[in-house]
Amino acid sequence: MNILIVNSFYYPHERGGAEKSVRILAENLVKRGHEVTVLTLSDEGNEACEKISNVSVIRLPIKNIYHPNESHSLKAFSGKVKKAIWHLIDTYNFYSAKMLKDRLRNSNFDIVHTNNISGFSVSVWDWANARHIPIVHTSRDYYLFNPNCTLFSKGRNEDPKSLKIKLLSFIKKRKSQKVNSYVGISNFISKLHIDNGFFKNAQIVKVVYNGIGSVSSLEQKKIRLAHIGIKEAGPIKFGYLGRIDSAKGIELVIDYLKSSTLNFVLKIGGGGNPRYIDYIKSKCHNDPRFIFLGHVSIDDYFPEIDCLICSSLWNEPMGRVVIESFSYGVPVIGSKAGGIGELINVGKSGFVFDMRSNESFINAINKYIHANKEYLSANCYLEAEKYSDSSYVENYISIYKNTLTL
Repeated sequence: MNILIVNSFYYPHERGGAEKSVRILAENLVKRGHEVTVLTLSDEGNEACEKISNVSVIRLPIKNIYHPNESHSLKAFSGKVKKAIWHLIDTYNFYSAKMLKDRLRNSNFDIVHTNNISGFSVSVWDWANARHIPIVHTSRDYYLFNPNCTLFSKGRNEDPKSLKIKLLSFIKKRKSQKVNSYVGISNFISKLHIDNGFFKNAQIVKVVYNGIGSVSSLEQKKIRLAHIGIKEAGPIKFGYLGRIDSAKGIELVIDYLKSSTLNFVLKIGGGGNPRYIDYIKSKCHNDPRFIFLGHVSIDDYFPEIDCLICSSLWNEPMGRVVIESFSYGVPVIGSKAGGIGELINVGKSGFVFDMRSNESFINAINKYIHANKEYLSANCYLEAEKYSDSSYVENYISIYKNTLTL
């Protein structure tokens, strides 16, 4: 098949799990003999074409008033006005539609697979539909509901049935009816879109969790970790890995742990807004139990912790870090928010809790403390095998082929 994959960002400009998952898919499709072109935004503002691991990558300039990477530098009132204009244009970007029509005029694709489309907008679906190319769409964020892509505001998950969200999603919801096949990266995000009226004409609706690596790479991790040996006795080494942000619940985790009688350290890996990180550090009052590591290599990080805490307040579409943790044999104590809870086999690969409840959090910690750690670790490896790249890619190939027969 000749496949066009559309995603706002692509390697080496990886902002998060979506970009990693799209790259894994594109490169493995090529290895299986398919022709793959990735259409993405240019960071430099100019059109560029290149080959990365035999994947053709077309980077197009964004047709809006600024590039998404510049939004953090916008100031005060002028910044709010610019953002409002940016999002208004991005509701249906006519300029992007014309650019796609002109740039891809002589290109022929069997399937168009859209993922995160902020910057291109839903106009990409009209372009594909006009060319009579079947469309597969994967929801990896909440862009279709809210242009902030998170559906999270002022410390709360937003109600998709609220008037605000209905107005923001009206055009996108109507245009989604042109999608032939719909994929969610968790049951949670799939149900959220379907239950709120998106993709009514999709004849194929599937859930495909992201891939985490080959089975052989998982075996190599087991061997590497076995050489490291048994972790030393002492305080429980909890880990937090991800963006240091209020939506991720890290502030509450620190508060909960500080108020407990546990013998622990919390190793915090990841970056974020420097001002917020300084604020979080100040809450710790130089307490040596809270160790800020900054950006880390997961190969070095996971062998140094006993258990990962995944504490999101917002409804994570999936929670890639959970299955990354499993692939190192590290159990997860995870928030029930979004798709996180459905990844954890409670009592076998970890435990879940309500992030808004200190009691629920401490109960989950106590269940971990009294569990058989070798049993948990063994089950984590088994869980990780469910998310192999091979299974992930084969699921999409099947969806593409079935879409072509509709």
